[in-house]
Amino acid sequence: MGDSVHKALYHHVGLFLLCFAFMVCGTYAEPTSTGSDTVIFKNGDRISGQLLRADSQIVQLKSRALGELKIHWSDIQEVRSRNRRWRIEEQRWGKHPDVGFQNAVLRNNDSVVAMEADSHMVLVPSGDFVLFTDQDHPAAGETQIIGVKNPSPPPNTSFAISVNAPESVVIGSQSQLVFGGNFRVLHNEADLCAAPEWFSSLLAEANHNRTYKVDTAAIVTDTYDGTLSLANRLSSGSKIAGYVVADLFGNSSLGIGLQQSYGFGVYGALYSNSCHGTTAFLPQHHRLTVNGDASLRYIHQRLYAPGISQDLAGLRLAENLVYVSLKDGTQNERFTIQQSMWVIPMLNRAQSIEAGGELGISVPLGKSLSVGLSEEEDFFNDAPKAKRKNYLKSALSATYTLPALSPK
Repeated sequence: MGDSVHKALYHHVGLFLLCFAFMVCGTYAEPTSTGSDTVIFKNGDRISGQLLRADSQIVQLKSRALGELKIHWSDIQEVRSRNRRWRIEEQRWGKHPDVGFQNAVLRNNDSVVAMEADSHMVLVPSGDFVLFTDQDHPAAGETQIIGVKNPSPPPNTSFAISVNAPESVVIGSQSQLVFGGNFRVLHNEADLCAAPEWFSSLLAEANHNRTYKVDTAAIVTDTYDGTLSLANRLSSGSKIAGYVVADLFGNSSLGIGLQQSYGFGVYGALYSNSCHGTTAFLPQHHRLTVNGDASLRYIHQRLYAPGISQDLAGLRLAENLVYVSLKDGTQNERFTIQQSMWVIPMLNRAQSIEAGGELGISVPLGKSLSVGLSEEEDFFNDAPKAKRKNYLKSALSATYTLPALSPK
């Protein structure tokens, strides 16, 4: 009986030591990690490990069993990460501060990595990448995202040419033929959610249209306008920019031979569903931006007879709205609606008020080509009495945007 008792005692002690050894060995063989990341493939397979880096082409994951892996986005449905820190590294702007998060999901949309971290959407465009590291305090993540610099694509120089197709426009009982075009150059467009720096936002636009009354070839209306502006943010990280501008305008139907305008002012976004502070987000169904600007202008007018030339000082107030409908789950555009209004009350001649507005819709036919329909209205109270009226202009246009030139 004594032998059986000793055997039972040895058996229990041995079992206890085996469990203890397993627990100890297991602890050292499976070190704890502050993050738990999973790559979910399009075929339903999954692989877990430690997420190291992601860009528009690949996801880099460190697996305990397979080592360091580079997986192409073409095979991935989404990547999930928990209790980590991320940092954007841009080609143009360099490194950004680390930001902690509790839960994040990464997807690839049209060569842009879209990362939803703690309900905030962050974009990582082609050419940039996001690094992941462990964090000491996993719970302290969400509030830090607000101060991160906008991970927008680096600025580019863009060119766009718009041609108004010859078309018949009926205004009341009058039928007109309208054709013309617009040329636009924008050097180093500002980030989506931040104001530009000096010499980084230079805009030049020129437009000319000619209208013929149908069956009355002698009645011709020429309209033209041009703008050159240069903008600069007011302070580091500011969404408000100051700008200087020079423009000209002419409209033979309104009796405006030439109006030159020079001034300075401020502009900024009044509302945007794509920005949280200076951080860009990826909206799900549409993008909506409302901008406003105010500027002081010196204006020189040369009017048709019996009007006279005059010098004016005015305050220009303007509003611009852009609505972009997106295809579900992508950043591909269905259509874009643009609306703008402006008014210039004169400070030295109250009756010389000017106002105008435009409403247009455009539909992309590809990455570079789009078609649009717009309606524009202008009113100049200084126009000669016989020409003092609201001027309406409709245009059906095709716009081709040349490939952007990346900065060196």
